[in-house]
Amino acid sequence: MARIESVLQVTQARIDRYGRANGDAEMLHYDAVHAQARGFRGTIAHGTMLIAPLFDLALRRHGERFLNGGSLSLKWTAPVCAGDVQLAAIDDEGRIEAVIENQPGCPTSIRGESSCGGQTA
Repeated sequence: MARIESVLQVTQARIDRYGRANGDAEMLHYDAVHAQARGFRGTIAHGTMLIAPLFDLALRRHGERFLNGGSLSLKWTAPVCAGDVQLAAIDDEGRIEAVIENQPGCPTSIRGESSCGGQTA
């Protein structure tokens, strides 16, 4: 099986819609000046918004068995900000990596693995 990829365009409008849906009012997601004053490049995306495509990748990799006992083990390694492009991929062994494609050096934003019932792909 080949590596499977997913691209997420992280826009401020997407961050805002997601925040309204989940009730998250943290200003780091909505106020760029506030976020920059705390060391970020700009407003940051909701973590759960960023992992939604990773669940899709795991489902595409493992199939229906992922729905019955599958899990992700993930570690955030860099913030993803409005304007970023997250490129995520899952390999044959179920390892997942997401990078910020439009930033210099394409820093990794999330690393981890997927499994089904304690076993990787």
